[in-house]
Amino acid sequence: MGYDTITEAVESFKAGNFVVIVDETRECEADLVLAAEFAREDKITFMVNNTTGIITIPLTEKRARELELPLMVQTAENSEKHSTNFTVSVDAINDEMTTGVSSKDRTRTILTIVSGKQKSLARPGHIFPLIAKDSLLQRQGHTEASITLCRLAGLREIAVICELLNKEEERAGTMMNKEEAFQFARSYNLKIISIQQLIDHLKE
Repeated sequence: MGYDTITEAVESFKAGNFVVIVDETRECEADLVLAAEFAREDKITFMVNNTTGIITIPLTEKRARELELPLMVQTAENSEKHSTNFTVSVDAINDEMTTGVSSKDRTRTILTIVSGKQKSLARPGHIFPLIAKDSLLQRQGHTEASITLCRLAGLREIAVICELLNKEEERAGTMMNKEEAFQFARSYNLKIISIQQLIDHLKE
């Protein structure tokens, strides 16, 4: 059970495919990751069907400022286990939006985060942006790992991530462990890497 190489993962990611990223240390979980610019309704449906469904959008502090997205709570008040920098939740402002929670609506919101301007997002909403630290070496989370993958692929530094969830009856509703994440990745022909691999790559 071996991981794919960073080069293999980057090439697949750059082509618009999902990549599975495993955190073996802090969270002991695996996230399904997509470059936000490749968000499409079918891809978001696939993500929702195989994860917790709580879709988060890692992005840079610069992009958050451009979109005028304030933090959900101030840094000094952040008591989340890993101090993840959630901004206010958002929905796209669009005449075709319905409830905001359908795959089509969530896709519209994600693509608005990618290319929209100030005042193009309603808040609160059903998509949760996360502000990444400047480097994965500074904070070793899925937020920063996904942005690192975007950078290595030469894509916009905005990703879509969600934690993989077991759907099989015996372990339904539990988070996928490493072995289960490998089985999932292989069954859908997705590349799978670890956060540690990305850290090691940056240190080379």
